[in-house]
Amino acid sequence: MSFFSKFLQNVIESTLNSSTANLAGGASFTGTADSTLGVAGIQVSLYTDQNCTVYIEQSPDTTPTGPHWDLSDEYRYFADTNFGVTVQAISSYFRVRVANSGIVPTNYFRLQSVLCPIVEVVPRTLTEFGSLKTAVVENVASTCSGNCKTNLTGSQEWEGSWQEVYNQSAIQLIAKFDQDYTVYIDQGQDGTTADITDTWTALANEGFSISVASIAPYFKVRVTNGSASAATGKLTTAATAIFNPLPRKLDEHGHLETSVNHIKDGYGFQLENTPMGEMRTVIPVRLIGSTFDSATLDTNFWTSTAVSGGTSTPTSGALLLSTNTTANGAITVNSLRRARYVAGSSLRFRTQLLLSAAVTNNKRRWGIAYGSTMPTITDGAYFELNGATFSIVTLRDGVETRVSSGNFNGSYGPNFTVGTANRSYEIYWTNGKVYFVIADTILHTVTASTTTWSITMSHYIFLDNVNSSGISSNSTIECRVASIYRLGNITTQPTHKYQSGTTAGVICKYSIGNLNQAIISNVTNNSVITIYDGTTTGGTIIWSSGTMTAQTTPFDLDFKNLPFHTGLFFTITGANCNLLLIYE
Repeated sequence: MSFFSKFLQNVIESTLNSSTANLAGGASFTGTADSTLGVAGIQVSLYTDQNCTVYIEQSPDTTPTGPHWDLSDEYRYFADTNFGVTVQAISSYFRVRVANSGIVPTNYFRLQSVLCPIVEVVPRTLTEFGSLKTAVVENVASTCSGNCKTNLTGSQEWEGSWQEVYNQSAIQLIAKFDQDYTVYIDQGQDGTTADITDTWTALANEGFSISVASIAPYFKVRVTNGSASAATGKLTTAATAIFNPLPRKLDEHGHLETSVNHIKDGYGFQLENTPMGEMRTVIPVRLIGSTFDSATLDTNFWTSTAVSGGTSTPTSGALLLSTNTTANGAITVNSLRRARYVAGSSLRFRTQLLLSAAVTNNKRRWGIAYGSTMPTITDGAYFELNGATFSIVTLRDGVETRVSSGNFNGSYGPNFTVGTANRSYEIYWTNGKVYFVIADTILHTVTASTTTWSITMSHYIFLDNVNSSGISSNSTIECRVASIYRLGNITTQPTHKYQSGTTAGVICKYSIGNLNQAIISNVTNNSVITIYDGTTTGGTIIWSSGTMTAQTTPFDLDFKNLPFHTGLFFTITGANCNLLLIYE
Protein backbone atom coordinates (compact mmCIF):
# COMPACT_ATOMS: atom_id res chain seq x y z
CA MET A 1 0.00 0.00 0.00
CA SER A 2 1.26 3.44 -0.79
CA PHE A 3 0.04 6.91 0.16
CA PHE A 4 0.06 10.19 -1.70
CA SER A 5 1.60 12.95 0.33
CA LYS A 6 -0.27 15.66 -1.57
CA PHE A 7 -2.59 16.41 -4.50
CA LEU A 8 -2.18 19.32 -6.87
CA GLN A 9 -5.66 20.79 -7.50
CA ASN A 10 -5.11 22.67 -10.76
CA VAL A 11 -8.33 24.68 -11.06
CA ILE A 12 -8.42 26.82 -14.19
CA GLU A 13 -10.88 29.43 -15.46
CA SER A 14 -12.63 28.79 -18.74
CA THR A 15 -12.22 32.23 -20.27
CA LEU A 16 -14.23 31.01 -23.26
CA ASN A 17 -17.25 30.66 -20.97
CA SER A 18 -16.84 33.67 -18.68
CA SER A 19 -18.02 37.24 -19.31
CA THR A 20 -18.64 40.64 -17.73
CA ALA A 21 -20.35 42.20 -20.79
CA ASN A 22 -23.92 43.35 -20.08
CA LEU A 23 -26.80 41.69 -21.90
CA ALA A 24 -29.58 43.60 -23.66
CA GLY A 25 -33.17 42.70 -22.87
CA GLY A 26 -33.91 39.27 -24.34
CA ALA A 27 -30.27 38.83 -25.44
CA SER A 28 -27.99 35.86 -24.70
CA PHE A 29 -24.35 35.09 -23.98
CA THR A 30 -23.13 31.92 -25.67
CA GLY A 31 -19.74 30.50 -24.69
CA THR A 32 -17.32 28.53 -26.85
CA ALA A 33 -16.63 24.82 -26.59
CA ASP A 34 -13.83 24.13 -24.05
CA SER A 35 -12.22 20.77 -23.24
CA THR A 36 -13.13 18.94 -20.03
CA LEU A 37 -10.50 16.19 -20.46
CA GLY A 38 -8.78 15.70 -17.13
CA VAL A 39 -11.54 17.57 -15.36
CA ALA A 40 -14.12 16.12 -12.97
CA GLY A 41 -16.34 19.13 -12.41
CA ILE A 42 -17.62 22.25 -14.15
CA GLN A 43 -18.32 25.11 -11.73
CA VAL A 44 -20.38 28.13 -12.81
CA SER A 45 -21.27 31.30 -10.85
CA LEU A 46 -23.38 34.27 -11.91
CA TYR A 47 -24.44 37.60 -10.44
CA THR A 48 -26.59 40.14 -12.30
CA ASP A 49 -29.63 42.38 -11.79
CA GLN A 50 -32.04 40.69 -14.23
CA ASN A 51 -33.70 37.28 -14.24
CA CYS A 52 -31.84 34.86 -16.48
CA THR A 53 -31.80 31.26 -17.65
CA VAL A 54 -28.44 29.47 -17.36
CA TYR A 55 -27.58 26.46 -19.56
CA ILE A 56 -24.51 24.24 -18.94
CA GLU A 57 -24.14 22.07 -22.03
CA GLN A 58 -21.80 19.18 -22.87
CA SER A 59 -20.75 17.59 -26.19
CA PRO A 60 -18.68 14.52 -27.06
CA ASP A 61 -17.02 16.25 -30.02
CA THR A 62 -16.31 19.52 -31.74
CA THR A 63 -15.24 18.45 -35.23
CA PRO A 64 -15.78 17.51 -37.97
CA THR A 65 -19.56 17.32 -37.56
CA GLY A 66 -19.87 18.60 -34.00
CA PRO A 67 -20.43 19.95 -31.58
CA HIS A 68 -23.45 17.94 -30.49
CA TRP A 69 -24.75 19.46 -27.28
CA ASP A 70 -26.40 16.25 -26.14
CA LEU A 71 -26.40 17.16 -22.45
CA SER A 72 -27.96 20.42 -21.28
CA ASP A 73 -28.63 21.31 -17.64
CA GLU A 74 -30.92 24.30 -17.22
CA TYR A 75 -31.15 26.62 -14.19
CA ARG A 76 -33.31 29.65 -13.40
CA TYR A 77 -31.46 32.66 -12.03
CA PHE A 78 -33.36 35.36 -10.10
CA ALA A 79 -32.12 38.93 -10.12
CA ASP A 80 -29.60 39.90 -7.41
CA THR A 81 -29.51 36.42 -5.81
CA ASN A 82 -26.64 34.03 -5.16
CA PHE A 83 -25.99 31.48 -7.88
CA GLY A 84 -23.29 28.82 -8.00
CA VAL A 85 -23.54 25.25 -9.31
CA THR A 86 -21.19 22.33 -9.86
CA VAL A 87 -21.93 19.95 -12.72
CA GLN A 88 -20.11 16.65 -13.25
CA ALA A 89 -18.03 16.58 -16.43
CA ILE A 90 -19.48 13.76 -18.54
CA SER A 91 -18.46 14.62 -22.10
CA SER A 92 -15.26 15.92 -23.65
CA TYR A 93 -16.42 19.48 -24.20
CA PHE A 94 -18.69 22.01 -22.50
CA ARG A 95 -20.03 25.49 -22.97
CA VAL A 96 -22.24 27.93 -20.96
CA ARG A 97 -25.18 29.94 -22.27
CA VAL A 98 -27.00 32.68 -20.33
CA ALA A 99 -30.25 34.23 -21.64
CA ASN A 100 -31.65 37.49 -20.21
CA SER A 101 -35.28 36.54 -19.55
CA GLY A 102 -36.56 40.09 -19.25
CA ILE A 103 -36.94 43.07 -21.56
CA VAL A 104 -34.60 45.32 -19.53
CA PRO A 105 -30.79 45.30 -20.09
CA THR A 106 -28.52 44.22 -17.26
CA ASN A 107 -26.59 46.94 -15.42
CA TYR A 108 -23.94 44.49 -14.23
CA PHE A 109 -23.16 40.95 -15.32
CA ARG A 110 -20.55 38.69 -13.77
CA LEU A 111 -20.35 35.15 -15.18
CA GLN A 112 -17.44 32.85 -14.40
CA SER A 113 -16.86 29.22 -15.36
CA VAL A 114 -14.01 27.17 -13.90
CA LEU A 115 -12.80 23.63 -14.53
CA CYS A 116 -11.87 21.57 -11.47
CA PRO A 117 -9.89 18.26 -11.69
CA ILE A 118 -11.00 16.98 -8.29
CA VAL A 119 -14.48 17.76 -7.06
CA GLU A 120 -17.37 16.07 -5.35
CA VAL A 121 -20.53 17.14 -7.07
CA VAL A 122 -22.72 17.96 -4.09
CA PRO A 123 -24.44 21.24 -3.19
CA ARG A 124 -21.89 23.91 -2.37
CA THR A 125 -23.47 24.96 0.94
CA LEU A 126 -25.86 23.91 3.69
CA THR A 127 -29.22 25.33 4.73
CA GLU A 128 -29.62 27.18 8.05
CA PHE A 129 -30.62 23.81 9.56
CA GLY A 130 -27.40 22.06 8.45
CA SER A 131 -29.04 20.12 5.62
CA LEU A 132 -27.71 19.93 2.08
CA LYS A 133 -29.04 22.90 0.14
CA THR A 134 -30.65 21.28 -2.88
CA ALA A 135 -31.79 24.37 -4.77
CA VAL A 136 -29.97 27.48 -5.85
CA VAL A 137 -32.99 29.53 -4.76
CA GLU A 138 -35.04 27.62 -2.22
CA ASN A 139 -37.43 30.48 -1.40
CA VAL A 140 -36.45 34.01 -2.28
CA ALA A 141 -38.56 37.15 -2.37
CA SER A 142 -36.85 39.48 -4.84
CA THR A 143 -37.68 43.18 -4.59
CA CYS A 144 -38.87 44.46 -7.97
CA SER A 145 -37.26 47.90 -8.11
CA GLY A 146 -39.11 48.93 -11.28
CA ASN A 147 -42.40 48.48 -9.43
CA CYS A 148 -41.62 50.31 -6.21
CA LYS A 149 -42.71 53.90 -5.64
CA THR A 150 -42.14 56.58 -2.98
CA ASN A 151 -44.66 59.46 -2.73
CA LEU A 152 -47.23 60.54 -5.34
CA THR A 153 -48.07 63.98 -6.65
CA GLY A 154 -51.68 65.16 -6.63
CA SER A 155 -53.91 62.93 -8.81
CA GLN A 156 -50.79 61.20 -10.16
CA GLU A 157 -51.27 58.06 -12.22
CA TRP A 158 -47.93 56.26 -11.80
CA GLU A 159 -46.99 53.21 -13.84
CA GLY A 160 -44.18 50.77 -13.08
CA SER A 161 -42.20 48.78 -15.65
CA TRP A 162 -42.90 45.30 -16.95
CA GLN A 163 -40.88 42.65 -15.11
CA GLU A 164 -40.34 39.00 -15.98
CA VAL A 165 -41.56 36.63 -13.23
CA TYR A 166 -41.18 33.20 -14.79
CA ASN A 167 -40.98 30.48 -12.11
CA GLN A 168 -42.17 32.89 -9.40
CA SER A 169 -45.39 31.80 -7.75
CA ALA A 170 -46.60 35.10 -6.29
CA ILE A 171 -46.43 38.87 -6.57
CA GLN A 172 -46.44 40.54 -3.15
CA LEU A 173 -47.18 44.21 -2.57
CA ILE A 174 -47.19 46.37 0.55
CA ALA A 175 -48.03 50.08 0.63
CA LYS A 176 -49.07 52.95 2.83
CA PHE A 177 -49.88 56.53 1.77
CA ASP A 178 -51.61 59.42 3.54
CA GLN A 179 -54.23 59.82 0.75
CA ASP A 180 -56.73 57.33 -0.70
CA TYR A 181 -55.24 55.53 -3.70
CA THR A 182 -55.97 52.73 -6.17
CA VAL A 183 -53.55 49.88 -6.89
CA TYR A 184 -53.51 47.87 -10.12
CA ILE A 185 -51.45 44.73 -10.77
CA ASP A 186 -51.24 43.96 -14.49
CA GLN A 187 -50.09 40.59 -15.81
CA GLY A 188 -49.32 39.87 -19.43
CA GLN A 189 -47.94 37.31 -21.80
CA ASP A 190 -45.53 39.51 -23.76
CA GLY A 191 -44.37 42.30 -21.44
CA THR A 192 -46.34 44.84 -23.49
CA THR A 193 -50.08 44.26 -23.07
CA ALA A 194 -52.01 43.77 -19.82
CA ASP A 195 -54.12 40.63 -20.29
CA ILE A 196 -55.26 40.47 -16.64
CA THR A 197 -55.66 43.37 -14.21
CA ASP A 198 -56.47 43.13 -10.50
CA THR A 199 -57.62 46.33 -8.78
CA TRP A 200 -57.89 47.46 -5.16
CA THR A 201 -58.82 50.73 -3.49
CA ALA A 202 -56.76 51.50 -0.39
CA LEU A 203 -57.60 54.05 2.28
CA ALA A 204 -55.41 56.87 3.54
CA ASN A 205 -53.08 56.07 6.46
CA GLU A 206 -54.06 52.40 6.50
CA GLY A 207 -51.43 49.80 5.64
CA PHE A 208 -52.28 47.83 2.51
CA SER A 209 -50.85 44.45 1.52
CA ILE A 210 -51.83 41.89 -1.07
CA SER A 211 -50.46 38.73 -2.68
CA VAL A 212 -51.47 37.68 -6.19
CA ALA A 213 -50.76 34.36 -7.87
CA SER A 214 -48.26 34.82 -10.70
CA ILE A 215 -49.94 33.25 -13.73
CA ALA A 216 -48.24 35.12 -16.59
CA PRO A 217 -44.59 35.65 -17.56
CA TYR A 218 -44.65 39.41 -16.93
CA PHE A 219 -46.23 41.87 -14.50
CA LYS A 220 -46.23 45.55 -13.59
CA VAL A 221 -47.85 47.75 -10.91
CA ARG A 222 -49.85 50.95 -11.39
CA VAL A 223 -50.97 53.39 -8.68
CA THR A 224 -53.43 56.30 -8.91
CA ASN A 225 -53.58 58.98 -6.22
CA GLY A 226 -57.27 59.53 -5.51
CA SER A 227 -56.65 63.03 -4.16
CA ALA A 228 -55.56 66.28 -5.78
CA SER A 229 -53.18 66.64 -2.83
CA ALA A 230 -49.76 64.99 -2.81
CA ALA A 231 -49.61 61.56 -1.14
CA THR A 232 -46.66 60.81 1.12
CA GLY A 233 -45.79 57.18 1.57
CA LYS A 234 -44.21 54.14 -0.04
CA LEU A 235 -45.10 51.09 -2.13
CA THR A 236 -42.82 48.05 -2.40
CA THR A 237 -43.30 45.05 -4.66
CA ALA A 238 -41.57 41.67 -4.53
CA ALA A 239 -41.77 38.44 -6.52
CA THR A 240 -41.59 35.23 -4.48
CA ALA A 241 -40.48 31.80 -5.67
CA ILE A 242 -42.50 29.67 -3.24
CA PHE A 243 -45.68 31.17 -1.85
CA ASN A 244 -49.33 30.32 -1.39
CA PRO A 245 -51.20 33.57 -2.07
CA LEU A 246 -53.83 33.27 0.64
CA PRO A 247 -54.95 36.21 2.79
CA ARG A 248 -52.17 37.06 5.23
CA LYS A 249 -54.26 36.85 8.40
CA LEU A 250 -57.52 35.71 9.97
CA ASP A 251 -60.48 37.81 11.05
CA GLU A 252 -61.79 37.98 14.62
CA HIS A 253 -63.76 34.78 14.04
CA GLY A 254 -60.77 32.79 12.83
CA HIS A 255 -61.79 32.90 9.16
CA LEU A 256 -59.57 33.93 6.27
CA GLU A 257 -59.80 37.69 5.95
CA THR A 258 -60.78 38.15 2.33
CA SER A 259 -60.75 41.95 2.04
CA VAL A 260 -58.14 44.50 2.93
CA ASN A 261 -60.51 47.10 4.35
CA HIS A 262 -64.11 46.53 3.27
CA ILE A 263 -66.02 44.14 1.06
CA LYS A 264 -66.02 45.64 -2.43
CA ASP A 265 -67.78 44.84 -5.68
CA GLY A 266 -66.20 44.52 -9.12
CA TYR A 267 -66.13 48.30 -9.54
CA GLY A 268 -64.35 48.83 -6.23
CA PHE A 269 -67.56 50.21 -4.68
CA GLN A 270 -67.63 49.45 -0.98
CA LEU A 271 -70.39 47.49 0.73
CA GLU A 272 -71.61 48.64 4.14
CA ASN A 273 -73.99 47.69 6.95
CA THR A 274 -76.11 49.80 9.27
CA PRO A 275 -75.07 50.13 12.93
CA MET A 276 -77.60 47.35 13.67
CA GLY A 277 -75.85 44.94 11.29
CA GLU A 278 -78.27 45.06 8.33
CA MET A 279 -76.63 45.26 4.92
CA ARG A 280 -77.43 48.50 3.12
CA THR A 281 -79.26 47.66 -0.09
CA VAL A 282 -81.25 49.73 -2.58
CA ILE A 283 -83.57 49.00 -5.47
CA PRO A 284 -82.57 51.02 -8.56
CA VAL A 285 -85.42 53.32 -9.65
CA ARG A 286 -85.71 54.45 -13.25
CA LEU A 287 -86.14 58.21 -13.32
CA ILE A 288 -86.06 58.94 -17.05
CA GLY A 289 -85.52 57.11 -20.34
CA SER A 290 -87.35 54.53 -22.38
CA THR A 291 -87.02 51.97 -25.12
CA PHE A 292 -87.56 52.85 -28.79
CA ASP A 293 -90.18 50.30 -29.80
CA SER A 294 -92.58 52.56 -31.72
CA ALA A 295 -92.32 53.76 -35.30
CA THR A 296 -92.15 57.40 -34.15
CA LEU A 297 -89.87 59.07 -31.64
CA ASP A 298 -92.11 59.67 -28.63
CA THR A 299 -91.99 63.42 -27.98
CA ASN A 300 -93.57 62.86 -24.57
CA PHE A 301 -90.17 61.53 -23.51
CA TRP A 302 -87.61 62.76 -26.06
CA THR A 303 -86.64 65.93 -27.92
CA SER A 304 -84.86 65.72 -31.27
CA THR A 305 -83.01 68.63 -32.91
CA ALA A 306 -81.79 68.24 -36.49
CA VAL A 307 -79.35 70.36 -38.53
CA SER A 308 -78.65 70.09 -42.27
CA GLY A 309 -80.59 66.88 -42.81
CA GLY A 310 -79.64 64.95 -39.70
CA THR A 311 -82.32 62.48 -38.56
CA SER A 312 -83.37 60.44 -35.53
CA THR A 313 -85.36 57.39 -36.64
CA PRO A 314 -86.76 54.59 -34.47
CA THR A 315 -86.04 51.34 -36.27
CA SER A 316 -86.07 47.69 -35.22
CA GLY A 317 -86.29 48.52 -31.54
CA ALA A 318 -83.49 51.09 -31.61
CA LEU A 319 -83.07 54.81 -32.29
CA LEU A 320 -80.81 55.58 -35.25
CA LEU A 321 -79.10 58.99 -35.11
CA SER A 322 -77.77 59.73 -38.62
CA THR A 323 -75.91 62.73 -40.01
CA ASN A 324 -76.89 61.58 -43.53
CA THR A 325 -75.09 62.94 -46.60
CA THR A 326 -75.78 66.69 -46.53
CA ALA A 327 -72.67 68.69 -45.59
CA ASN A 328 -72.37 69.37 -41.85
CA GLY A 329 -75.37 67.22 -40.99
CA ALA A 330 -76.08 66.93 -37.27
CA ILE A 331 -78.65 65.39 -34.94
CA THR A 332 -79.13 65.74 -31.18
CA VAL A 333 -81.53 63.78 -28.98
CA ASN A 334 -82.14 64.48 -25.31
CA SER A 335 -84.70 63.37 -22.76
CA LEU A 336 -87.61 65.73 -22.19
CA ARG A 337 -87.08 65.58 -18.42
CA ARG A 338 -84.08 65.73 -16.11
CA ALA A 339 -83.15 63.05 -13.58
CA ARG A 340 -83.32 64.54 -10.11
CA TYR A 341 -80.22 64.17 -7.97
CA VAL A 342 -80.84 63.64 -4.26
CA ALA A 343 -78.12 64.16 -1.66
CA GLY A 344 -76.93 60.84 -0.29
CA SER A 345 -77.89 58.81 -3.39
CA SER A 346 -75.90 58.23 -6.56
CA LEU A 347 -77.28 58.14 -10.10
CA ARG A 348 -76.50 55.82 -12.99
CA PHE A 349 -76.80 56.49 -16.72
CA ARG A 350 -76.90 53.35 -18.84
CA THR A 351 -77.18 52.85 -22.57
CA GLN A 352 -76.55 50.13 -25.11
CA LEU A 353 -75.43 51.42 -28.47
CA LEU A 354 -73.14 50.82 -31.42
CA LEU A 355 -71.35 53.25 -33.69
CA SER A 356 -70.46 53.24 -37.35
CA ALA A 357 -66.76 53.46 -38.20
CA ALA A 358 -64.83 56.55 -37.12
CA VAL A 359 -64.72 59.42 -39.61
CA THR A 360 -62.50 62.50 -39.52
CA ASN A 361 -64.48 65.68 -38.62
CA ASN A 362 -67.34 63.69 -37.14
CA LYS A 363 -67.94 63.91 -33.38
CA ARG A 364 -70.34 61.69 -31.44
CA ARG A 365 -71.22 62.04 -27.74
CA TRP A 366 -73.43 60.01 -25.42
CA GLY A 367 -74.08 60.42 -21.69
CA ILE A 368 -75.64 63.04 -19.43
CA ALA A 369 -75.82 66.80 -19.84
CA TYR A 370 -77.62 69.97 -18.77
CA GLY A 371 -78.33 73.28 -20.46
CA SER A 372 -80.88 75.96 -19.72
CA THR A 373 -81.65 76.02 -23.45
CA MET A 374 -81.28 72.38 -24.46
CA PRO A 375 -79.80 71.00 -26.64
CA THR A 376 -77.10 73.62 -26.04
CA ILE A 377 -75.29 72.18 -23.03
CA THR A 378 -73.15 73.77 -20.32
CA ASP A 379 -72.63 70.86 -17.89
CA GLY A 380 -72.42 67.09 -18.09
CA ALA A 381 -70.39 63.91 -18.41
CA TYR A 382 -70.21 61.84 -21.56
CA PHE A 383 -68.28 59.45 -23.77
CA GLU A 384 -66.94 61.01 -26.97
CA LEU A 385 -65.64 59.71 -30.29
CA ASN A 386 -64.11 62.65 -32.18
CA GLY A 387 -62.77 61.32 -35.45
CA ALA A 388 -60.78 58.29 -34.31
CA THR A 389 -60.03 59.69 -30.82
CA PHE A 390 -62.05 58.13 -28.01
CA SER A 391 -62.35 60.14 -24.78
CA ILE A 392 -64.36 60.67 -21.64
CA VAL A 393 -65.40 64.25 -20.87
CA THR A 394 -66.73 66.18 -17.92
CA LEU A 395 -68.26 69.60 -18.63
CA ARG A 396 -68.58 72.32 -15.99
CA ASP A 397 -70.07 75.73 -16.76
CA GLY A 398 -69.12 75.42 -20.44
CA VAL A 399 -65.54 74.20 -19.85
CA GLU A 400 -64.69 70.64 -20.94
CA THR A 401 -62.14 68.44 -19.18
CA ARG A 402 -61.18 65.60 -21.49
CA VAL A 403 -59.22 62.36 -20.90
CA SER A 404 -58.39 60.47 -24.08
CA SER A 405 -57.41 56.87 -24.74
CA GLY A 406 -53.85 56.32 -23.55
CA ASN A 407 -54.51 58.04 -20.22
CA PHE A 408 -57.42 56.11 -18.68
CA ASN A 409 -56.95 55.02 -15.05
CA GLY A 410 -59.44 52.15 -14.84
CA SER A 411 -59.25 48.37 -15.00
CA TYR A 412 -58.98 48.30 -18.80
CA GLY A 413 -55.61 50.01 -18.54
CA PRO A 414 -54.67 53.33 -20.17
CA ASN A 415 -55.92 52.44 -23.66
CA PHE A 416 -59.32 51.53 -25.04
CA THR A 417 -60.64 51.24 -28.59
CA VAL A 418 -64.39 51.77 -28.87
CA GLY A 419 -64.87 49.85 -32.14
CA THR A 420 -68.19 49.26 -33.90
CA ALA A 421 -69.65 46.44 -31.77
CA ASN A 422 -72.68 46.92 -29.53
CA ARG A 423 -71.59 47.74 -25.97
CA SER A 424 -73.12 48.86 -22.71
CA TYR A 425 -71.93 52.24 -21.46
CA GLU A 426 -72.59 53.49 -17.94
CA ILE A 427 -71.85 56.64 -15.98
CA TYR A 428 -72.19 56.64 -12.19
CA TRP A 429 -71.99 59.97 -10.43
CA THR A 430 -72.04 61.74 -7.11
CA ASN A 431 -71.07 65.35 -6.47
CA GLY A 432 -67.48 64.21 -5.83
CA LYS A 433 -66.81 61.52 -8.44
CA VAL A 434 -67.79 60.32 -11.90
CA TYR A 435 -67.23 56.68 -12.87
CA PHE A 436 -67.17 55.79 -16.58
CA VAL A 437 -67.91 52.09 -17.13
CA ILE A 438 -67.92 49.98 -20.29
CA ALA A 439 -69.30 46.43 -20.31
CA ASP A 440 -69.31 46.31 -16.49
CA THR A 441 -65.63 47.30 -16.22
CA ILE A 442 -64.40 50.70 -15.01
CA LEU A 443 -62.73 52.68 -17.79
CA HIS A 444 -61.92 55.86 -15.86
CA THR A 445 -62.75 57.62 -12.61
CA VAL A 446 -62.86 61.42 -12.34
CA THR A 447 -62.35 62.82 -8.84
CA ALA A 448 -63.57 66.36 -8.12
CA SER A 449 -61.41 67.44 -5.18
CA THR A 450 -61.57 71.24 -5.25
CA THR A 451 -64.86 72.02 -7.02
CA THR A 452 -67.80 69.93 -8.12
CA TRP A 453 -67.34 68.48 -11.60
CA SER A 454 -70.65 70.05 -12.75
CA ILE A 455 -72.72 73.05 -11.65
CA THR A 456 -75.79 70.81 -11.36
CA MET A 457 -76.05 67.11 -10.56
CA SER A 458 -79.52 66.74 -12.18
CA HIS A 459 -79.08 65.92 -15.86
CA TYR A 460 -80.84 65.02 -19.09
CA ILE A 461 -79.96 61.99 -21.20
CA PHE A 462 -77.94 63.39 -24.09
CA LEU A 463 -76.78 61.99 -27.45
CA ASP A 464 -75.49 63.87 -30.46
CA ASN A 465 -73.86 63.12 -33.80
CA VAL A 466 -72.26 66.08 -35.61
CA ASN A 467 -70.38 66.46 -38.90
CA SER A 468 -68.20 69.55 -39.40
CA SER A 469 -65.73 71.12 -41.84
CA GLY A 470 -68.08 70.44 -44.75
CA ILE A 471 -67.99 66.63 -44.66
CA SER A 472 -71.06 64.79 -45.98
CA SER A 473 -70.38 61.16 -45.00
CA ASN A 474 -73.17 59.43 -43.08
CA SER A 475 -72.14 58.52 -39.52
CA THR A 476 -74.56 56.81 -37.15
CA ILE A 477 -75.30 56.02 -33.54
CA GLU A 478 -77.68 53.11 -33.04
CA CYS A 479 -79.05 53.44 -29.51
CA ARG A 480 -81.07 50.48 -28.24
CA VAL A 481 -81.99 51.95 -24.85
CA ALA A 482 -80.99 54.88 -22.64
CA SER A 483 -82.05 55.59 -19.08
CA ILE A 484 -81.02 57.15 -15.78
CA TYR A 485 -81.59 55.38 -12.48
CA ARG A 486 -81.39 56.57 -8.91
CA LEU A 487 -79.56 54.05 -6.75
CA GLY A 488 -81.89 54.76 -3.85
CA ASN A 489 -85.55 55.25 -2.95
CA ILE A 490 -87.93 56.91 -5.37
CA THR A 491 -89.25 59.22 -2.62
CA THR A 492 -87.50 61.33 -0.01
CA GLN A 493 -88.76 63.09 3.11
CA PRO A 494 -91.10 65.83 1.77
CA THR A 495 -91.47 69.42 2.89
CA HIS A 496 -94.49 71.75 2.66
CA LYS A 497 -95.68 75.33 2.13
CA TYR A 498 -98.93 76.80 3.58
CA GLN A 499 -100.81 79.81 2.25
CA SER A 500 -104.05 81.35 3.62
CA GLY A 501 -105.81 83.78 1.32
CA THR A 502 -104.96 85.15 -2.08
CA THR A 503 -101.36 85.62 -3.22
CA ALA A 504 -99.70 86.85 -6.40
CA GLY A 505 -97.22 84.02 -6.04
CA VAL A 506 -95.31 81.80 -3.61
CA ILE A 507 -92.00 80.21 -4.61
CA CYS A 508 -91.65 76.74 -3.10
CA LYS A 509 -88.48 75.51 -4.81
CA TYR A 510 -85.88 76.85 -7.24
CA SER A 511 -84.87 73.51 -8.73
CA ILE A 512 -86.06 70.08 -9.83
CA GLY A 513 -88.32 68.09 -7.48
CA ASN A 514 -91.53 66.13 -7.04
CA LEU A 515 -95.06 67.29 -6.17
CA ASN A 516 -96.83 64.93 -3.77
CA GLN A 517 -100.10 66.39 -2.49
CA ALA A 518 -102.27 69.49 -2.12
CA ILE A 519 -104.75 69.97 0.77
CA ILE A 520 -107.33 72.72 0.14
CA SER A 521 -109.80 74.22 2.65
CA ASN A 522 -112.06 77.23 3.33
CA VAL A 523 -112.72 77.83 -0.36
CA THR A 524 -114.53 81.05 -1.21
CA ASN A 525 -116.53 81.50 -4.40
CA ASN A 526 -114.34 82.28 -7.48
CA SER A 527 -111.07 81.22 -5.83
CA VAL A 528 -108.46 79.84 -8.34
CA ILE A 529 -105.29 77.90 -7.51
CA THR A 530 -102.59 77.58 -10.20
CA ILE A 531 -99.40 75.53 -9.73
CA TYR A 532 -96.42 76.10 -12.06
CA ASP A 533 -93.26 74.22 -13.01
CA GLY A 534 -91.02 77.27 -12.70
CA THR A 535 -90.22 80.13 -10.37
CA THR A 536 -92.80 82.63 -11.71
CA THR A 537 -96.14 82.65 -13.48
CA GLY A 538 -94.10 82.31 -16.66
CA GLY A 539 -93.50 78.66 -15.87
CA THR A 540 -95.38 75.68 -17.31
CA ILE A 541 -98.73 75.11 -15.61
CA ILE A 542 -98.77 71.79 -13.76
CA TRP A 543 -102.34 72.09 -12.52
CA SER A 544 -105.09 74.69 -12.21
CA SER A 545 -108.24 74.37 -10.13
CA GLY A 546 -110.30 76.64 -12.34
CA THR A 547 -112.92 78.79 -10.62
CA MET A 548 -114.02 77.02 -7.43
CA THR A 549 -117.29 77.35 -5.54
CA ALA A 550 -117.49 77.92 -1.81
CA GLN A 551 -116.62 74.89 0.28
CA THR A 552 -115.73 74.65 3.96
CA THR A 553 -114.89 70.94 4.05
CA PRO A 554 -111.15 70.32 3.36
CA PHE A 555 -110.25 68.06 0.45
CA ASP A 556 -106.96 66.82 -0.96
CA LEU A 557 -105.39 66.09 -4.35
CA ASP A 558 -102.81 63.28 -4.78
CA PHE A 559 -100.25 64.29 -7.41
CA LYS A 560 -98.55 60.88 -7.12
CA ASN A 561 -94.99 62.21 -6.84
CA LEU A 562 -95.35 64.19 -10.07
CA PRO A 563 -91.96 65.57 -11.22
CA PHE A 564 -91.26 69.22 -11.93
CA HIS A 565 -88.03 70.36 -13.61
CA THR A 566 -87.37 74.07 -13.15
CA GLY A 567 -88.96 74.96 -9.83
CA LEU A 568 -92.29 75.02 -7.99
CA PHE A 569 -94.50 78.12 -7.79
CA PHE A 570 -98.21 78.72 -7.09
CA THR A 571 -100.78 81.54 -7.02
CA ILE A 572 -104.19 81.95 -5.37
CA THR A 573 -106.32 84.50 -7.21
CA GLY A 574 -109.94 85.61 -7.50
CA ALA A 575 -110.92 84.93 -3.87
CA ASN A 576 -109.58 83.43 -0.68
CA CYS A 577 -108.82 79.80 0.13
CA ASN A 578 -106.23 77.87 2.13
CA LEU A 579 -103.60 75.71 0.44
CA LEU A 580 -101.10 73.26 1.97
CA LEU A 581 -98.69 72.07 -0.71
CA ILE A 582 -96.55 68.99 0.04
CA TYR A 583 -93.52 68.37 -2.19
CA GLU A 584 -89.92 67.18 -2.37
